Amino acid sequence: MKVSFWIPKDENPQNIMNFIENEITEAKNIKSKETRKDVNTALTLMKWNIRTYGTGYCYYADETKLVADKYEGRIKKYHCGRDFVEPEKPSDYT
Repeated sequence: MKVSFWIPKDENPQNIMNFIENEITEAKNIKSKETRKDVNTALTLMKWNIRTYGTGYCYYADETKLVADKYEGRIKKYHCGRDFVEPEKPSDYT
């Protein structure tokens, strides 16, 4: 499972951490043991990196790694699925 999270730099970091904590709690309801573990691992990686680097990044995490790219956009977007979701065109950034 892959988790994508675009976080504008003006977002409140505590609200983002609360959101991720809530998603970790919700992930406990995933029926597939492997998917549940993968999502939990990805969200935990994301949580620790957001604590370190903060907002203004697009975070992409799966069960093995996390990538953080600078993000200048204003759209906050969270996605959990088979593929990462990245901004595709300039209008995604504003």
